Amino acid sequence: MLRLCNIEKSVVGRLLLCFISVCFICNLKAQWHYHSSLSTAVPNIGSGIFRDVDFISESTGMYCFEKGLSPSSGTRVIVKGTTDNGISWLDVFLTQGGGYSTYTIKAVKNRNTFFHIRNNGGFYIIDKFVQGGNSYQAMIQRDGFFRDISVVDTSVFYILKTVYLNNHVFIDKYAYGQLYSRIDSFLTILPHRIFFTNENTGYMTAGHLQNTAKHHIYKSETGGDNWFEVFSDSTLNLNHLFFSSLETGYAAGDSGKIIKTDNAGQTWQHLNSQTLVNLNGLYFINDSVGYVTGDSGVILKTLNGGISWHEQKTDTTLNFSKIFFVNDSVGFALSGNTLYKTIQHPRFITSNMKLDTKSISIFPNPSSGLINIQGIDEKSDMLIINLLGEVVNSYKGITGDIMIDLSHHSKGIYIIFILQEKNIKSTSKIAIIQ
Repeated sequence: MLRLCNIEKSVVGRLLLCFISVCFICNLKAQWHYHSSLSTAVPNIGSGIFRDVDFISESTGMYCFEKGLSPSSGTRVIVKGTTDNGISWLDVFLTQGGGYSTYTIKAVKNRNTFFHIRNNGGFYIIDKFVQGGNSYQAMIQRDGFFRDISVVDTSVFYILKTVYLNNHVFIDKYAYGQLYSRIDSFLTILPHRIFFTNENTGYMTAGHLQNTAKHHIYKSETGGDNWFEVFSDSTLNLNHLFFSSLETGYAAGDSGKIIKTDNAGQTWQHLNSQTLVNLNGLYFINDSVGYVTGDSGVILKTLNGGISWHEQKTDTTLNFSKIFFVNDSVGFALSGNTLYKTIQHPRFITSNMKLDTKSISIFPNPSSGLINIQGIDEKSDMLIINLLGEVVNSYKGITGDIMIDLSHHSKGIYIIFILQEKNIKSTSKIAIIQ
C-alpha cells in the first residue's frame, strides 16, 4: 500500500512537498495533436486561399479564406464558424466582387467577439462578429491596404495600413465608436507588427527603407501619435511581438532568436531558445508561462519567463505560423490551413495552490489497471493525466473509498491528482504494467 502526503504539518514539510509537486508537474511533456484541416473548397469552383483562424473558447472559433472566381465576378470572401470544437463549420459571412480579399480573424476572448478584416479595392473593412457569427456588423471602411491589427478590447484597436497613393504606412485608431485616421505616418520606417498593451502604450517591429529586415522595435506612449526607437540589433530579423503585461514583452525571429523586456521596453535581453529554426509566433499566458512556434514543427514552452525553453512534441515537420491559447490549458497552433491542438497541464495547477497533508491511500502500485483509493473524507475532484500532459480520466464529487479502472489505457506512468477547491489533497505517480 502506498501512503500519500503523510508528511507532518510543518513549514519545512509543506515547502518540500510543494517543491516536489511543482517540479514534477513542470517536467511533464505535452503533446500537440493534429486537430483539423480547415477547408477552403467552394462547391463547384475548387479550393481557395486560407488566411487565418482564431478561437474565443475551445468550442467556438472562426476562420476566413478567399477564392478567385473570374475577372468579371472577382473574388469570393468566406468566413466560417464553429461552436462544436471544429467538428462542423458553417458559413457565417459571404461576399464577392472585384478587388475583394480577406486577411485576418482576431478573437477578443473576454468579449465573445471576432474582428474580421478584408479589403475592397483601396479600402479595408472591419467586420464584427459576436458568439461565433450569431451577430454581424460591418464596423469600418477606410482607405488603405491592411497590414496588421492590435486589439486592446472591443472599444479600442489600432490598424496598421499602407496607402497606395504614396505607398506610405499609417496607423488608424478606433476608440469608443470614433475612428482617427492616419494618426501617424512612417516615411523612412517600414512597420511590420504592432502590439498595444493599453490605449496609450504600443510597440512595433520595423525595418527601414534601406534595409527591410525587422531589426528594430519602436514604442509609442501617446496612443500611436509618435514613436521612438527602444531596440535595434542588425543581427536580428523579428517576426512576432507579444506583451504578457504592461512591463513584460517578447519578440521572436529568425534563427531561433528571442528577446525580452521586463521594464516596458527600456532594456532588452537575449534569451537562449536552444533552437536555430525561424520562429514565427508567440503567445504568453502570463509573464512566466509562454510558447513560441516556428519552422520544422517546432513548438517551445517556457515556465520561467524565457530563462529556459523546452521543445514540445508535435510529430510534424510543418512550419507553424501562429500559436494561441483560449485559456491556460487549451491551445492551438496553425500551419497553412492545418490546425494542431493541445491540452496542457490542468488549469487548476497554479502557483497559488495549497497542498493539504491529510493521508490518502492509493494501491496497488504498480498496478494492472484496477486501483483502490481510500481516505477521501470530503467530496473531491480527481484528474488523471499521462506523461504527455493529456487528461485521460476525470471524476467529480467523489468521496470515501473507490476503485478506478485504468486497464484500457496503455502501460506507463500516470499521475493522479485529488483536489478540493484549490487545495491539492493528493498527488501520486502510478505505474500501469498490464
